[in-house]
Amino acid sequence: MNPLKTPTSYKQHIEDRFGRKGTPKRDEFDKKSLKFKLGVLFNTTRKKEKISKEDIAERTNTKLELISKIELGLVDITLSKYRQLVEVGLQKKLNITIE
Repeated sequence: MNPLKTPTSYKQHIEDRFGRKGTPKRDEFDKKSLKFKLGVLFNTTRKKEKISKEDIAERTNTKLELISKIELGLVDITLSKYRQLVEVGLQKKLNITIE
C-alpha cells in the first residue's frame, strides 16, 4: 500500500486527485466546482442582502426549486439566467473578468 503524499498546495492537491487540466476527470471536477462556487456566491449575497428565495423567484419568474438547486450547485444554468437572477433578483451587478 502506498502512503499518501502530502500535497504542497491546494492546486497540487487538485491535480493529484483529479489530474491535469484538460483530462476528462479534471474537466468534470472543474465544471462541478464552478457550479458550486456560483451557488455559494449567490446564496451568500442573497442572505447578506436579506432577500428570500421566494422574493428572487417572484422577481425573476423562476421556480423556487431551481433557485434552491442553483444555491446547492446542482444545476447548470445559462449565463443569461444567472445574470437575470443577480441583476433582477438580487439587484446587484454581475461582473465577469477574463484573465
